Amino acid sequence: MKKRLCALLLLFALMFTVMLSLSSCGEKYEPVESTAEEKRTVMKISYDGEKYDVPYELYRAFFLQLKSTVDGGDNGVWTGADKENYIKAVDELIYRRIAEIYAIFHLCEKAGIDVYSKDFNSQIQNHIEIAVEGGTFGGTTYVGFDGDYDKYLDSLKKMNLNYSTQVLLLRYQLAYETLADYYIGNLEGENLGENTELGTLEYTKDDVKAFYLYAEKSRQVIVTQRPETYFTKERAAEIRNTIASKATA
Repeated sequence: MKKRLCALLLLFALMFTVMLSLSSCGEKYEPVESTAEEKRTVMKISYDGEKYDVPYELYRAFFLQLKSTVDGGDNGVWTGADKENYIKAVDELIYRRIAEIYAIFHLCEKAGIDVYSKDFNSQIQNHIEIAVEGGTFGGTTYVGFDGDYDKYLDSLKKMNLNYSTQVLLLRYQLAYETLADYYIGNLEGENLGENTELGTLEYTKDDVKAFYLYAEKSRQVIVTQRPETYFTKERAAEIRNTIASKATA
């Protein structure tokens, strides 16, 4: 009887330990739930059979970040007689940015990239931890807030962001980079090593030549330097104009 009791106590202890370990595997910094108003859908995007609901919190973030480019610092225009024109102007800027986010999500889905995978979520949480505590993520160094999560959230508020919008923008950034690697490969830099991988895009030397030399919207830029000791500003401009004339000939 005592042996069975000891075995049961040991089993309960093990179960309790497992439960503690599982509960500690979540986010280090607790996510902040958006309010019902922040989550409210303000527009819907439909493309290629897919539908996306755009929350108010995302629209609001872009509006507050872009409004000054439209109103020039005069908040009165948003309630003035010509407010509809100002709203239309800022909406065009907002829609462009929102469309880009969900377009990247859509392209990822078409390419078989799950932007809501465990790996994506883990990278987002890692980014938040580094942003709070300081460190380097993706080649960018963050000073951090000495581990003060409330100060980090306050910094988001000053940038017109809440927690959910910040996570969405981080997810978009990761999605963009992952999609680029998928199609282009990791060919950045001059040192190509054994970890270098080509993307799924296939192109020939003639394709590259046609794009850079014959494409309607392509431009070839030639940068030259002339020391001012030997060349006047007028002579440098003359050389530049000569090169330009050869390019259009």
